[in-house]
Amino acid sequence: MRSFTYISIVALLAMTLFGGCATQSTSETINRETVQYPADRAQAPVVVEQRTTERTETTKSDDHSGGVLSGTVHVVGEVLALPFRAVAGLLGVIF
Repeated sequence: MRSFTYISIVALLAMTLFGGCATQSTSETINRETVQYPADRAQAPVVVEQRTTERTETTKSDDHSGGVLSGTVHVVGEVLALPFRAVAGLLGVIF
């Protein structure tokens, strides 16, 4: 029974860690292009140009997908902050 409890705790911690890492993703794009320019004269060599473009893009998501307790606390905080934001907005309009 204890081993099941330990395995369950480790599984929950692992899911929490993987859930936290899911808010960031990285994509990498590499474009390779080869261009041949024709020669100006009959004896001139053909000019070959190669271009490589690399772009790495990292996106982070700031969604509030923490959990049930975290989401509830966030909603309660937003509801408590609403009157203060309204008063601050009115004071900002007046002054």
